[in-house]
Amino acid sequence: MLKIKNTLSFAALICGLLICFNAPAAAQGFIPPGSYKSSCVLGADPKFLAFYNTQNIGYTDVVIAETAKLNSKPFVRRVMINAAYKKTMGRPPTVGDYAYWEPRTEYFTQIVDAARAYLYSPNGANDLAETVKRALSSNMSGEPTSAQIKSAIVKYTPNKTIFDEM
Repeated sequence: MLKIKNTLSFAALICGLLICFNAPAAAQGFIPPGSYKSSCVLGADPKFLAFYNTQNIGYTDVVIAETAKLNSKPFVRRVMINAAYKKTMGRPPTVGDYAYWEPRTEYFTQIVDAARAYLYSPNGANDLAETVKRALSSNMSGEPTSAQIKSAIVKYTPNKTIFDEM
């Protein structure tokens, strides 16, 4: 089992990576070397900052290196996959979902984007209906009717809305 000494540093690293991956690609490469102390999330491990402040590399290089480290730890990868599924479908991943994503290298935003595309594809129609049903159930008392689910699907389809946005 993975033992985390400094939970705040770990959380800061994860948040920093998620923020970076959500930033415009053009901006990711323009943070000059040596600027990590001012650009990283507060609470980041000083050893992490010291190491990358001495390197002659850009922010994108740091993200690539840290993503590779995160993907090399199965426990951390499973937590990230689980978070992506909770965000997009409102449920934990199935055994098959884990089997598909664990050996791959996509990061959180890419998994969310793939799940969004899947939900609104012909293959994802059943999962979309179940996701909408879960979202409606969490926002109302009782189970939604099939008419309410169909109406919500029509409403959510133009924007390809995922569970957290419903």
